[in-house]
Amino acid sequence: MAPSKSPSKTKPRTPRAPRKRASRLERVPASRAPSSAAPKVPVVYDSPYAYKVADPAVSPFTFDSIMAATLDEDTAVRFLMDRGLLASSKLCEYCDKQTNLCVYKSGSDEEDRRRRYRRSGHPDKQLSLKKGTFFDGTKLPYRTVLRLMLF
Repeated sequence: MAPSKSPSKTKPRTPRAPRKRASRLERVPASRAPSSAAPKVPVVYDSPYAYKVADPAVSPFTFDSIMAATLDEDTAVRFLMDRGLLASSKLCEYCDKQTNLCVYKSGSDEEDRRRRYRRSGHPDKQLSLKKGTFFDGTKLPYRTVLRLMLF
């Protein structure tokens, strides 16, 4: 014997009336501004946070200074530390003494820079230079990020 099917407890759906969709010719002009509308002019606010262009003679972020700073990774890190974009020193969270900057080479052209403090009776702690900065989470080298910031 075949199992009997129990009657469905849900009501059958009633068919909906098809929606009328506007044609492309009707939709495109509706999404565009009329030709008689004036173009939007950016509003400039008198604010202390307004963007100001620095004099290129005094600015540390000129094309020449960035290209000179990105010749190699060590120069780029020193440039970022001098400008305050990377911390030039950090303290150990256990004993409040200054950590050392170490460079680890992984056999290829990639280098990993970390802050490290090792003492007996105290956990070995390593911190990335990028941790807690604008560069946190990036995998690009500092020299590449510096060049991208320029453009």
